[in-house]
Amino acid sequence: MFTPDQATRSLPLVRQIVADVIIEHLNLLEQQEIIEAAQNGRRTGQAHAARDSMLRSVKRLQACMEEMDLIGAELLDWSLGVVEYPCVVNGREIRLCWQYGQETVGHWHEVGEDCGCRRRTDWT
Repeated sequence: MFTPDQATRSLPLVRQIVADVIIEHLNLLEQQEIIEAAQNGRRTGQAHAARDSMLRSVKRLQACMEEMDLIGAELLDWSLGVVEYPCVVNGREIRLCWQYGQETVGHWHEVGEDCGCRRRTDWT
């Protein structure tokens, strides 16, 4: 369980992991497009190279997810870089919510809600 301050202190590492995930996720999408175009054009060499690139990205993504697990946070959106941290406030479990590019972990939402329902952590 995290407090907002503890979650914010994790951000230097979390930011790097999320940046890596965003890059690798974009690479997966690009390589998928290359594979589809190459298969339609019967360019098997290009498709094989794209598959190899995808496999490298998948391995890097798996390592990133393992790092996030060790931190105790969960990356929910690979495109936007949305991360949740478990937290308990007044005996109630909630989720702290952070998105790539934000300076601090300053929002929260109820367990089971998405980050679209988030509110400021004005109780800190």
